[in-house]
Amino acid sequence: MTLEPCPWIWLRDRLQRVEHAAFSPLEHAFHFGAAALEAVRLYQTPEGPRILGLDAHLDRMDRSLQALGLASPDPASIIAALTETIRGNRLKEGYIRLLAFADGDCGQLDPGAFPTTFTIQAWSCEDRTPSPPMSLGVTALHRPPEHCMLPGAKLSGSYHLDAAAHHQARAAGFDDALIRHHDGSVCEMTGANLFLVRRGRLETPAIGHTIAGLTRKLVRDLSADLGLECIEARLDVNDFQAADEVFATGTFHGIRAVRQLEDAIFHAPGPVTRALQERYRRLPNEPGSGLGKAWLTPLPSPAPSAKPAIPHEIRPAGPEDVPAVVEALTLLLAELRAASPEELPSGAAETCRRLIEGWAPGTILVAEGRDGLTGVLALNLVEAGHLGSAYGLIQDIWVTPDQRATGLGAALIDAAADWCLERGVDTLEVGLPKYRFARLNATWRFYHRAGFRDVGPRMRMVRQ
Repeated sequence: MTLEPCPWIWLRDRLQRVEHAAFSPLEHAFHFGAAALEAVRLYQTPEGPRILGLDAHLDRMDRSLQALGLASPDPASIIAALTETIRGNRLKEGYIRLLAFADGDCGQLDPGAFPTTFTIQAWSCEDRTPSPPMSLGVTALHRPPEHCMLPGAKLSGSYHLDAAAHHQARAAGFDDALIRHHDGSVCEMTGANLFLVRRGRLETPAIGHTIAGLTRKLVRDLSADLGLECIEARLDVNDFQAADEVFATGTFHGIRAVRQLEDAIFHAPGPVTRALQERYRRLPNEPGSGLGKAWLTPLPSPAPSAKPAIPHEIRPAGPEDVPAVVEALTLLLAELRAASPEELPSGAAETCRRLIEGWAPGTILVAEGRDGLTGVLALNLVEAGHLGSAYGLIQDIWVTPDQRATGLGAALIDAAADWCLERGVDTLEVGLPKYRFARLNATWRFYHRAGFRDVGPRMRMVRQ
């Protein structure tokens, strides 16, 4: 499976370019590994995009966070962020990783002292062809007993053992490593579950207190659909080496054949493995089937605009508009500060007049409806040596509350971009406040939908 990393990542309530997404070196999760990890697969189906087993993945993430003492994010907020990440990256099919962690620093050990935040990373992968058969070595590392770990929790900090076992297996010439329970029985391989086939019957190791793989559960459902018997049992390495077929299951691997286990060689993929791979490959094409309904979770449809825009005219402001513009900016500042309106500095009206009359480089645009001004946008033209040209810097934009979510704000930005292009300027920027305010996330999403992208502490849009 070839994964192509997507350029946009979800981090702390918004979509960002990967190169601009930043974690503090004091991040609690970096120091203590206290983060819940899930990975899901996105598929295109005849009925639209579906995520494989999303509800089950979110349920397991909830249990993992509870084991850490962390509050779980609202599932609706995770699904909304997943949807925005998928659409922002124009992702058709792919592999998506979710990481929920304590939003605090390493100065305090207790993760429950902090709110929970999450990040989402996505990789494009439109090829459903199974990965080639792999070889496994048996690592000397064992899964710890139940009283030495958080049972069933899928945590990033627990993957130190998988990482070390994978490294040792690769160094020994194998593709990956089989890991045993502390009692010597087979547990799984790094990051995936294992099945063997003997005389046409599937057998898989008992999970016990370790992670119950969701693809493992799906394969048991697929085997029942194909009329194959599947049992869970205590299995040793010798059982696997004497098997007719061996394969691994996981979100990353899907269903992947094993061609070698230490010195045991298998004809891979065998007939049972191939039948399961083909059934797994066909599942996204059958969202209306029983298995499709149980395993393929649809994404929410984009919400249509709930408000019709009133008729309005967007035009450059005139001197007669100064009082209304000052009133709009007063309301904007109060909204940003989540406080009562306060009078603007005494020079506010004169500054607006200078922009309107062309004494300062820039303009003020207003949207006028039946009952007066419904929107205001103020921008300056800034000469920038590092760009070798000027750019438009949006200083203020405000729309009356009853005309938000109607497209009026986007129309003001379009008018500002056109005004700049008429003067040979193709770049617009806006700086969001460094402090958090009540509508910061909604404000960022508004600019992102309008075509702006993060550039350091600002957002930028280039129009041709």
